[in-house]
Amino acid sequence: MSRTTLVAVLATTALLASTATAVAEPENPAWVATSTSTPYQVTPPTAPEVFPQARTAAADDVTASDFKTECQGRSEARTMFGWAKSRFEQCFAGHRKVELKVSPGAPTTIASVEFDYTVLAFAYDGDRRVDYTVLLDNYRTLGGQERNIAELVIGFGGCGASTDLNCSPAPLQKRATLEGWKLDQTFTGTLTSPAEAGSGPYKLVHATMALNLAVESNLPDVDSWYDEGAGFSRVRFDSAGATAGKFRGTVFTDHVPTYDLMAIAQAKNRVGEIAESARHIDDALHHSERTFPSFLGKNIPGGSFDRPLHRLADESLIDSNRTYAGRVCKDVWGVDYEPAKYNCDEYPFASTREGAYTSTNNGTQAWHGSSRPIEGDDNKLSGTWMNSDFYKVHRVLDGDPFVVKMNL
Repeated sequence: MSRTTLVAVLATTALLASTATAVAEPENPAWVATSTSTPYQVTPPTAPEVFPQARTAAADDVTASDFKTECQGRSEARTMFGWAKSRFEQCFAGHRKVELKVSPGAPTTIASVEFDYTVLAFAYDGDRRVDYTVLLDNYRTLGGQERNIAELVIGFGGCGASTDLNCSPAPLQKRATLEGWKLDQTFTGTLTSPAEAGSGPYKLVHATMALNLAVESNLPDVDSWYDEGAGFSRVRFDSAGATAGKFRGTVFTDHVPTYDLMAIAQAKNRVGEIAESARHIDDALHHSERTFPSFLGKNIPGGSFDRPLHRLADESLIDSNRTYAGRVCKDVWGVDYEPAKYNCDEYPFASTREGAYTSTNNGTQAWHGSSRPIEGDDNKLSGTWMNSDFYKVHRVLDGDPFVVKMNL
């Protein structure tokens, strides 16, 4: 073989070898979340708070700090809908580690950002307003120039969808470079609704605010990272007037309040004055065999979140509930059970849709409830407290669910 022929063969062999081992162009470098778990300890869920800390003014630094610590220890805070401590307090907590990768197939980290986040939300009793505060902890960045170019964006989406909602700032978010967040690791914004906006007699406006996280790159051929819907804050604004205490207000609808007559009485040091009402509720929830009407399969609602009661505000229907519950008292105890001294008490309460008339197809079906004569002053006082210390304190409006607690 001549030298010229050998050179040609070697060149052809080298070309074939090169073609056989060629690697495709790498995909655009992308930001990916490599960690979403939270590093701090959590505590299991507990019973909801009976007496909420309603907001009538902006939460002070001490209150926010205490709520932040409490929130970080709650497992519910890491769920999609966060932890609604009360009708006026909600929070979210989580952890993110986001890395800039050269390509998914052959990952090489160019830069990264890692942080814990806590979102505190305070609704107002007396105003159509929610304040959101984002707090970052254990904030760390690694890498080169990308840290000074890429932007971390944290905020809530959902404001621009309706003219019934206003955000400040607009959009409701903070945008800064990865390094810029180190200068101030907080963000505060406000969601409001005009007093006359909304539908129905209560001027209701419902909003679902989505917690959105993103790392957006300004370098060419670098994909951004988005975590839209990391959490959802469900809010209701109302101008319900006297039925809710203060003329207008805002609540987090994911919190279902608990009516605890005994806790209210203990706070007032007046337990003995509602003893018969308390006994009736306890029997209805835990000893239905002691209650009337009596029939096989009776299952009285209200004692669990699976079967809550629902407020009824229509006075004519409330009167109908009382009338039909009263028929049970007369049927069992006779027409002469001293109505001047005793009142016919009912559970579920006349002010709920589970009452004797509204839950029985206008009184034509069996009522899963209880009626009994109790001392008149006892009955009136418990009814007064239910309105003043529960419905109004928690802004429970017509149709709102709630559960009942009583353990004697």
